[in-house]
Amino acid sequence: MKQAAEAGWTTCAQQLREHDDAMVRAWKEEIDTLLVFAGLFSAALTAFNVELYTALTPDPGTDLTNQILSQISAQLAVLSFNGSNFHSVQPSFPQSEVSNRPGPSAGKVWINALWFSALVSSLSAAAIAIIVRQWLNYFISPTSSDPRRSVEVRCLRYNLGLLAWRVPEILSILPVLLLTSLVLFLAGLMVLLWSLNRVVASITTALISILFLFFVVTTIAPATYADCPYKSPQALMMLWVIQRISCIWSTHVYDNWRAQEQAIWGGVYAFDLLRRFVTTHALSHAHETLSDSSFLTTILRPCVADPSYSIHHARRNLQHIIKHSTTRHVGRGIGSAIAATFAGVVSQSSANYSAAINALLEPVKAYINSQLVLDIVDAQPVFVACAQACKFGTSDPNTDWEVADVLSSLVRRVRVPFAWEGTALPHKSE
Repeated sequence: MKQAAEAGWTTCAQQLREHDDAMVRAWKEEIDTLLVFAGLFSAALTAFNVELYTALTPDPGTDLTNQILSQISAQLAVLSFNGSNFHSVQPSFPQSEVSNRPGPSAGKVWINALWFSALVSSLSAAAIAIIVRQWLNYFISPTSSDPRRSVEVRCLRYNLGLLAWRVPEILSILPVLLLTSLVLFLAGLMVLLWSLNRVVASITTALISILFLFFVVTTIAPATYADCPYKSPQALMMLWVIQRISCIWSTHVYDNWRAQEQAIWGGVYAFDLLRRFVTTHALSHAHETLSDSSFLTTILRPCVADPSYSIHHARRNLQHIIKHSTTRHVGRGIGSAIAATFAGVVSQSSANYSAAINALLEPVKAYINSQLVLDIVDAQPVFVACAQACKFGTSDPNTDWEVADVLSSLVRRVRVPFAWEGTALPHKSE
């Protein structure tokens, strides 16, 4: 008993360690990417700030020289000649004008405010990223050689540590800070260009507007549609905002994307259509992705034969696979999968044999009308299933005739002589 317990703790500790290593590795890769972007962006932003920040405080030497020259020019223009003396009717240069110099324009103030805010946001993201990386290094540091103690320490570090102290949320703030910095920089760039040249400003504003529109759409869409793949921290924040607004008439609140994803299979009515689609097409789309010739025999056949798997879903997956199969090696195994589906229907609905036969007809029709190169080896299970349906028959003569017609079409499609002993094909009544 003690050895079994130790083995259980060891397995648990090992699996948790693998999970934590993969999670921290993904987080560190994201942090490294953000640090590279923050470094490059901050360097480029600093170059712009160096050129513009001087506009906030004009050079007093240059400004004073310009005003003195202007005063001298004005005095020379009004000099009057009186005998051998020259005298000016203009007063000497007033020192009070030096202190009353005009300040920077509103445009320059806005540009510097936006760009320095962008620089602070970018550097803040880099600083927070470095600190979070230090936290992660401690989290995956060795705990104990005792597997039970290792599991307990992991609970302390993860559940009472990272999750309780909102480390994932802090990590999700980093890309938001960088995107905010980028938006501030582009806004300041538009203000600058509109003060310089309208043509350049118009072209740049159009391009920036397209980028802003992309940001808005990819932020709002995941919060509105559960199947949208644009999952991001800023989109999650938008989801929280929408949930807080709609909490008056909605009782479903999701703290993260995984909670929303799990709600699809939790019976939430809003996700009913989405749930039906994925359960109906999951196997067929997996077949498209894997493109493995053994998929039909090693995966599809046992899955559709499982009594807990809906026959409607099995039939739809078979029809979809047959429809999109165009080669001989893909066709191999479809016949046995169809027969397995029929057998599963029979086992689940023995009291209603007509339901089993109706579930068989559509996949077989698709099988016959497909572009697959059918041979007797693959078609034999379909022959057996159709012949069995013909032998037992149903209470509906039209259904019996349809099964017989499908069987005859299958014989012609395979182009081999075929006969079933003891199987009486029904005759269509006139």
